[in-house]
Amino acid sequence: MRTAIWVTATVTIVLTACAPGVQRQDSGRSDTSDAPRQSRTLVMASRYEPASLASKPLRESGSGVSSTTRLFNAELDFEDGRAGTRPYLAEALPQLNSDSWRVFPDGRMETTYRLRPNATWHDGTLLSAEDFVFAWQVFTAPALAAPAGPPVDQMEEPYDGRRAEQLMSEAGFGKDRDGFFASGAGDRFGIEVWTHTSPQYEKEIAILADSWQRAGFEIKPTILSAAALRDNQLRSSFPALYIASSSRLESFATASIPTPANRWTGSNRGGWVSSEYDRLWQAFNATLDGSQRIGQMVQMLKLLSDEVPSLVLYYNPSIAAHLAVLQGPDSASLNTDVWNIHEWELR
Repeated sequence: MRTAIWVTATVTIVLTACAPGVQRQDSGRSDTSDAPRQSRTLVMASRYEPASLASKPLRESGSGVSSTTRLFNAELDFEDGRAGTRPYLAEALPQLNSDSWRVFPDGRMETTYRLRPNATWHDGTLLSAEDFVFAWQVFTAPALAAPAGPPVDQMEEPYDGRRAEQLMSEAGFGKDRDGFFASGAGDRFGIEVWTHTSPQYEKEIAILADSWQRAGFEIKPTILSAAALRDNQLRSSFPALYIASSSRLESFATASIPTPANRWTGSNRGGWVSSEYDRLWQAFNATLDGSQRIGQMVQMLKLLSDEVPSLVLYYNPSIAAHLAVLQGPDSASLNTDVWNIHEWELR
């Protein structure tokens, strides 16, 4: 008998450290050799050490690496290199308007996932619905729960130094003899800028500080250590600007503001509040129609563009190189290059 698990529309269930068993298909070639295959080791290099190997950490703790989370975690489904969703631990994806995906008149939703019968943990123990129930209990515990959300595209604004000078003048700041904006009393308009420790981030903040200082802003850069990245309360107390690697739609919801009540796990570290954005975000999560969801996303992005709680500086290209003996990596992937790592083979 196959086991089913039911989840609601507002729940994200994640199971770590398990993977479905792989059943090899007959290639049509006869192999009379009973000798065991030689074990080989695949060595992968990452540009920095991830703070956690979990796809959904109990506490946000710095930057994650998609390749390591894919290696050490298995979920009901996964996103392939063309932004399509494929079943993984589940036999199939729920289908709308069927017994596997039902929407009720009161707005609740029920989805049913049937687990692969041969899915096991790393020690060979069969995977069951009870494992998901336990994971659900852990991640919904008030003392442990952490938010998660989908990725977000954002909009860029043109750089205009003359416009910046005009706005600063309207605010009562002119340039002093050194070319920095200062008040009538001579106090400079200083800006603290925080970023993470790494060669790339440190080069980035140096470039930004140089550009802003040439425009007339006195910049005070701060490089957070690796230990500081694990201090969510500290990261939520930056005084002016915080340069991060990415943002998500949920990152700007009021419910994601870090507080002592949620153990500083929220991702809206700037504390931006917009009742209209919250309304759109809640509607986005309760809407199934794709075109309506796109419209809601456009409205949210317009709010972000108008009120600027966050601003995209650039897009970071990702390069993945491997030896020819490794077969399987998807070099044309639109997202992570290890989405199909369960199919890779060393030859």
